[in-house]
Amino acid sequence: MRNPWVSTYICYCRTTLRPAASQRDYQRLLALLSEAGAADAPLVPVTHYPSGHAAHVLLDMEIGYAGSRADLIDGTSTRPCYGVGGLVPVLSPIRPQAVFDDADQWYDDLITELEATSAGDDADADAWCIDPALLRLHLFGIGRPAFTLRAPLVASFDSSGPIQQARFGWQKIAPSYDPRYGLSAEKLQNSRFARIAYWILKYRALAGLPWQPFADATTLANDAEPPPFVQHALFDNAA
Repeated sequence: MRNPWVSTYICYCRTTLRPAASQRDYQRLLALLSEAGAADAPLVPVTHYPSGHAAHVLLDMEIGYAGSRADLIDGTSTRPCYGVGGLVPVLSPIRPQAVFDDADQWYDDLITELEATSAGDDADADAWCIDPALLRLHLFGIGRPAFTLRAPLVASFDSSGPIQQARFGWQKIAPSYDPRYGLSAEKLQNSRFARIAYWILKYRALAGLPWQPFADATTLANDAEPPPFVQHALFDNAA
C-alpha cells in the first residue's frame, strides 16, 4: 500500500455524541495508516451539518487531533486542518428554500465562530487562540462560490458539480456559453469529455482559481453516438 491517498483526503468523522469512541477510532486509524506505510497521509477530521459546531473543531485542535499533526505543531502546515461536510444533500435545488436557509445559517455561524477564535491583534492574551495561518478548512462536495468564497478559512474544496453538469449536455451550457475556455460549441455538443473540461474550467474561474484555456480539444474523444444535429457559429466567435 503505497501513497494510498494520492490526490485525496482520508476523512475522520468525529462522533459528536461519543467523544471517547471518536478518539479511539481516530487513534486506530492513525495506527492503521502507520502500519501501511502512510503515516503522512492527509488525515482530515470532518465536522458535519447539522450536528457539528465550532466548539468541536476547537476542542480537537486544542487537546486532541492537533497534537498528532506535526505540521500544525511546528507551523509548517500546507493543507487543511479540518473538513466541513454534510451540506451536499441539503443544498440540492430540489430541497425547500427553508432547508437551504438553515444550512446556510449553520455554515455562516461555523465560519464566524472559528474566525472569532483566530489569534489576532485584539485577541485576549489569556484565551486559547488558533493561528489563522493554520486554521484552514476543506469544504467537501460544495463548489458554489457563495460557500467556497465565504471566508479565507476555506483553503480548498471538492465538487462533483462538473460531472453532474456535463450530464445535462450542451443545452445546459448554451445559454451562457463562454468561448474563453478554448472549447468550441461543436466540440461541446459532440464530446462529454469536452463538457466535463468546460465545467471544470468554469468552476475554477468562478472560484477565483488559476485556469487557462484548453490547449488541444482534439485530444478529447467524441461520444459514441453523435448528436442528431449540431448548433454552429454564433457562439464560437462571441466576444
